[in-house]
Amino acid sequence: MSQDFFEFSKEQYRQEMKDNAAHYQKGTLLLILLPLLCTAIWKLGKTELLSLAFARVDVFLYYLSAFIAVATIIISWVFLFQLVYPRKYKTLENIDAWQQWRGKYENYLKDLEKIENNEKSEGESLESAWIKNLTEKFVEAQPVNAKINEKRRKAFGRSVMAAAIAVASIGFQAFFYIILKIQGVIQ
Repeated sequence: MSQDFFEFSKEQYRQEMKDNAAHYQKGTLLLILLPLLCTAIWKLGKTELLSLAFARVDVFLYYLSAFIAVATIIISWVFLFQLVYPRKYKTLENIDAWQQWRGKYENYLKDLEKIENNEKSEGESLESAWIKNLTEKFVEAQPVNAKINEKRRKAFGRSVMAAAIAVASIGFQAFFYIILKIQGVIQ
């Protein structure tokens, strides 16, 4: 196995693990935005006009906007939960496991040298075997982690889209709130 492939595999593995951490940072933005949107709906909401919802078009559109905003905020929360829900990433083994592997492989090389009188350098054989083994671990882990990150990216995108729809709906709700306030329907 070439050193270039080892470096490529290592970089791909590192990138997927960085993406894992970045998803939590992205989720923080939504954790700030969604409660603010809920507060805006709460402040704009008026239940005393409910009896006029089917009598006046502007009141109906006011409540429709509020309903769409609440529904899309709930959807955004669901996707946010999917984003931040902890997943089991495929990781490399811990240091103790690698040290045990190294000890076993060194013993294997010593036994092999005794049997075959092999004149290869132990360090080179051990290093190349270690790189080969580590590269295989990187190659195994990267596609698993990439699938997890792709699901999380999609959940983030959907959560943002739902929040954007909620912002637009709250904007319409605020617009009709102002109209109703000017008309004197809302005190």
